[in-house]
Amino acid sequence: MNGVSYSQSMSHTITESDKTSTMTTTTTLKDANSGWLSLIGIGDPVDDKVTTKVSFGSSRTASTSSTKTTTLSLDAAANESYSVDVFYDKIFGTFLSRTPQALPPVVFGGGVLQASP
Repeated sequence: MNGVSYSQSMSHTITESDKTSTMTTTTTLKDANSGWLSLIGIGDPVDDKVTTKVSFGSSRTASTSSTKTTTLSLDAAANESYSVDVFYDKIFGTFLSRTPQALPPVVFGGGVLQASP
């Protein structure tokens, strides 16, 4: 920026999801013994065991979203220039702007090349 005013709108959206699951199981056991009457030919001569198992399941997901919005305004005087980095703070729910850190020099092919931000 050099002698101008600049304004930028920024937003950050946070989405939270919560999943709830339910499982219901019903078991029925029927045990039929032949008994002592089967010895004289009366009643069912076979021992039976019947097991029935029924399961029901369901799940539900609930989601909520919230959006934080701000506007960053920068004004520079004539022959003045600068740049800023903008971050979002998840803990406090705020935006942060700061001057970018200078990049370290890069060794490239035996020579030093100064990286520009």
